[in-house]
Amino acid sequence: MQGLSGIRLGIILQAFSAMITALIIAFSASWKLAFIVVCFIPLLMFMGMIQGKKQGKVGESKDKDSFTQQGGQV
Repeated sequence: MQGLSGIRLGIILQAFSAMITALIIAFSASWKLAFIVVCFIPLLMFMGMIQGKKQGKVGESKDKDSFTQQGGQV
């Protein structure tokens, strides 16, 4: 299970660094662009949460024939 927490931490860091980078680029270009980017930050956070939940459930597959096993058979 420790691998899953590492995945979640990686997703959180990736989303956070993407937001910071977007803000830096926007503020260096113009304050109007920065305002638009700030308006989309809640959407970016929400999408990051959804992505984290989906990828967190990957390791919880109790199905006997998971996608990983099916791929290994090919």
